[in-house]
Amino acid sequence: MIRAFAHENGQLAQLEGPAVPDAAIWVDLALPDAQEIALVAQQVGVPLPSRADMEEIELSSRLYHDHGADYLTVMVPGAIETDHATVAPVTFVVTPGRIITLRHHAPRPFDTFPAHAGKTTFGCAGSDAVLLGLFEEIIDRIADILELISGELEQLSRRVFDGDATGAGGPGALQSTLAAIGRKGDLVGDIRLSLLTLERALAYLGPTLARRDSPAAIVMALDIGARDIRSLNEHSGFLSQKASLMLEATLGMINIEQNATIKIFSVVAVVFMPPTLIASIYGMNFGRMPELGWNFGYPLALVAMAVSAVMPYFYFKRRGWL
Repeated sequence: MIRAFAHENGQLAQLEGPAVPDAAIWVDLALPDAQEIALVAQQVGVPLPSRADMEEIELSSRLYHDHGADYLTVMVPGAIETDHATVAPVTFVVTPGRIITLRHHAPRPFDTFPAHAGKTTFGCAGSDAVLLGLFEEIIDRIADILELISGELEQLSRRVFDGDATGAGGPGALQSTLAAIGRKGDLVGDIRLSLLTLERALAYLGPTLARRDSPAAIVMALDIGARDIRSLNEHSGFLSQKASLMLEATLGMINIEQNATIKIFSVVAVVFMPPTLIASIYGMNFGRMPELGWNFGYPLALVAMAVSAVMPYFYFKRRGWL
């Protein structure tokens, strides 16, 4: 899908008509096919990267200048309504008069940004302003995601340390909690990768904006974005450490539950081993076993088996081994 926006009355207004109207300041390619990418590339006069190019991890493949345009590829989180969030690359192609965004997933900032693009201190009248506005929206979205993860980790922490996960569910509930913590930790790792790519993109933009003699408001927004990313990096590092601690604690709880189960089998073995020995002795088929001819041999054997079962149990319990 191709969306085009123009700057009208201090806001971004979506345009109808050709794929790239002449007045368009921002062209957004959302989940495009090959024909749409080729059409936009032809109309704007700059090449657009393929999906494989966007997934390259080399810095030179993500931040570069070519054909009079700056290419910036950053990792942006998509929907996180489920634990299986999507963090995928988004490419920003910035020319002096227009910005093109290319993405193969659906990050929320690209849907929410047009409604309040004009409310920023630097406006949305140029391609650099739209770019920084999008970056600001993405950073705000990442902050919201980290707050959500923090709250969910806090709930999981109470389940682990307050014993809620070891109630009726037993080890199965702990394993479910362990999986949930692992998914949150994995999501935090993806968010940290996104912050890293954003930080590199802002560092790349610094000299670029200086060469363009950009307005002071845009340069200030760049510095504010860099500070926000640093603070979010610190917070994501804290969440990563918390998730690791909770993983270790949950594994310890699972080990305790398993040891308790093994302890039950140990008690059963201790109780039944002596009676089993007595039963095995008198179950031997030898011709000369005097006890077999006793009138009270059978009840005496039962009493001996009962006593041999009870005595080790109370002895071990008194010593604190059970």
